[in-house]
Order: sequence, then C-alpha cells, then structure tokens
Amino acid sequence: MTFSSTHIRVCQLLQRLLENRLFFKTEKLEFHTSQVSFLGFIVKEGQVQADPEKVKAVVEWPAPTNQKLLLRFLGFANFYL
Repeated sequence: MTFSSTHIRVCQLLQRLLENRLFFKTEKLEFHTSQVSFLGFIVKEGQVQADPEKVKAVVEWPAPTNQKLLLRFLGFANFYL
C-alpha cells in the first residue's frame, strides 16, 4: 500500500500531538475540505469571512430600547463585523 505525502503528514501530526499529550475529538476532525467554520468565521482558500449566520443575526437584531441593550448589541456586532 502506498501513502500520499498528505497522508504521511497527517500521521506525523497526529503522532506529534499524541507524544505531547494533546488530545482531540475525532468527531470534530475534518480533512480534505475546501472550507472550515471556526469561531464564527468561514476560512477557505486563504480567505477569512464572517459566518453569514452571524451577519444575519446582527442585521435581524431587534432595536435596542435602553443603554444596556445597546451596549450588548455593539459588543456582538463589533466582534463579527
């Protein structure tokens, strides 16, 4: 059986993590994908974009009626936009 260089690198990475007692959840691993969702952003082919669902949440946020609600909205919106 012949392994590709990508397969060998993945094995080396997993071995290095194991040697340093760094663990991961296999159900959260994704390989050979063109984009990844990470911390509310979409990362693909050297680009980082805000997740459209997060942008939608900002656009559809109800109008704040007091200072506390305004500050909550601004904190959320400033992080994603």
